[in-house]
Amino acid sequence: MEKCSSIRQVIDEDINSGFDAYLVGGCVRDLILNRVPKDYDVITTADLKQIRRLFHRAQVIGKRFPICHVWMGGSIIEVSSFDTVAHSDSDLEKSKEKSGVSLDTKANKNNSLFKMYSGWDIKDCKRWRNSLQRDFTINSLFYNPFDFTIYDYANGMEDLTDLKFKVLTILSWFSPNTARILRGLRIAARLGLSLSKDVKTAIPEFVFIPKKKGRDVAEGFMRLTEHQKSYCSSGLLGEEG
Repeated sequence: MEKCSSIRQVIDEDINSGFDAYLVGGCVRDLILNRVPKDYDVITTADLKQIRRLFHRAQVIGKRFPICHVWMGGSIIEVSSFDTVAHSDSDLEKSKEKSGVSLDTKANKNNSLFKMYSGWDIKDCKRWRNSLQRDFTINSLFYNPFDFTIYDYANGMEDLTDLKFKVLTILSWFSPNTARILRGLRIAARLGLSLSKDVKTAIPEFVFIPKKKGRDVAEGFMRLTEHQKSYCSSGLLGEEG
């Protein structure tokens, strides 16, 4: 409860300062599934310098995709910026073509949880582009805990309902990252998800272990086998070669 209070304070401070802020990623997925998230990630329209000015105890970490660790109420909250992610892909149309993600929102128009627009504004574009940077569709959801709105640009809610494990783009997320495949299988096993056809097809094609990644893969496999449903995830791995 203390951490939840700290998260709300972080989001509230962003909003009161004129920025937008959301919960994003695996924590939203877990909340929808009535699970207690292990970690909570916040994303805001403030840039990292602005985040540091907002919070007295904030530290920027990471080089490729820097984020802020914000100390609040005895907890460390990870806060990322839309601005940081946007720099990793400056061409919106190129991302759209590579992702193959449908922007058709008609399927969601009758669900009161969604605010999906036929004519998007800049906020929609920022959330959408950020969602394409994420690994799995079920991890691409944004949640505003103050007005209880879920933003879904990759059919993540549908995949959660169907208990289906899908990736956003096979090439960009699987190749050449065997450790990420193991992580995906671990999540699928823990949540009882079935693998989509494209994932099943891609796994035997992309699973290989470069020498310099051997340790990461070994650690990933250890976490996989230590999981309470390891028999299931190991079975998924064996089934796909």
